[in-house]
Amino acid sequence: MKLLDKILVATDFRPAATQTMGMANRVAKEFDATITLLHVIPDLEHTVLTHKEIQEAALQELLAQNKKFNSEGIKTTEPILDAGAVSERIIEHADNHDVNLIMMGAGDKDPHDKFPLGTNTDRVIRKSHKPVWVVKLDCESPIKKILCPVDLSTHSQRALKNAIHLARNFKAQLTVLHIVEKISESYFLLKKKISEKDQEAHLQQHKDDVDKF
Repeated sequence: MKLLDKILVATDFRPAATQTMGMANRVAKEFDATITLLHVIPDLEHTVLTHKEIQEAALQELLAQNKKFNSEGIKTTEPILDAGAVSERIIEHADNHDVNLIMMGAGDKDPHDKFPLGTNTDRVIRKSHKPVWVVKLDCESPIKKILCPVDLSTHSQRALKNAIHLARNFKAQLTVLHIVEKISESYFLLKKKISEKDQEAHLQQHKDDVDKF
């Protein structure tokens, strides 16, 4: 099975979504993947538009974007228009369509905001079993550098394999990062002073483990 065969692209039609579409375009072309577009109409309490008007406008936007993808040789499925709790619907459709990846924007937030991700994006990242690719405003394109943090677990083995695959396809530089915490004297209730030599031996053991990994 290909690493990226089916991509679910969630869009809210805001300005930031344009960048998400551009990234989806590049990734789909690189991996010959099929895109499924999704828009979830949130629960709107105060609007002068009827639900039917919102549905018609959203569907037209989805169809127009699908047509644009098709004109560039990208395969697509019938776009999905749904309503309800946005993050829950995105996760639900990702599972139902068995996609390999969810792609969505970070949200229209100030880049200096303490919490730079929109609420829905944050919820999808935390709750989805599928990989989530978040496209931030002004992200660099094409992809030139990839950072893959690993903790030497089975999950990070999968992450590294995916990172290698992405780096090969995008001809990008891959940096693998493993963080080693110093031995804490608090573990020994301050009865033993941890020497620099002990710390260096501790670090070297981790380096050996990373090399094997």
